[in-house]
Amino acid sequence: MVAITDKEQKKLAEKHNKLLAELVKQPDNSTCADCGANGPRWASWNLGVFLCIRCGGAHRRIGTHISKVKSITLDNWTTEQIEHFRKIGNNRANAFFNPHPERNSPPRTDREVERYVRDKYERRLFVDHRNGVPDPTTNDAPYPMSPSQPASPLGDASNEADALTHLREMGFMN
Repeated sequence: MVAITDKEQKKLAEKHNKLLAELVKQPDNSTCADCGANGPRWASWNLGVFLCIRCGGAHRRIGTHISKVKSITLDNWTTEQIEHFRKIGNNRANAFFNPHPERNSPPRTDREVERYVRDKYERRLFVDHRNGVPDPTTNDAPYPMSPSQPASPLGDASNEADALTHLREMGFMN
């Protein structure tokens, strides 16, 4: 593993924050994936969705074995988490977890949020196995880039050490 200095770590964190800020500005990601509230500030990086604070709290309560929640501005993100998240996004996740939102309307009350999040992600009650949409959270699911998702600035780096080397080569770390 490549050891990085505090200065390099800070630059990498700044780069990650910039990438997350760009992702949350995309139209598909500018609202909470669960309730539709504007300006999400939290994210479940393993599910690949942006969340409002209320839905983020519900995700935390269902446990890290289902949803791994982080602040998009306060927490540190690894390169692997950023890359995994970039491959999914709200639109792709909802195409799998809730392909028929007209049947499973977004929650309004706190109690509904908890039940909705559990039904959607833990129990997977809204998944339509007949529509052929693969689970975006599995490693074997294809990850086509949508037009709203630019190609990764980290290239095809497969692990954090390779990504750090790639960032150095691009001039982000001195």
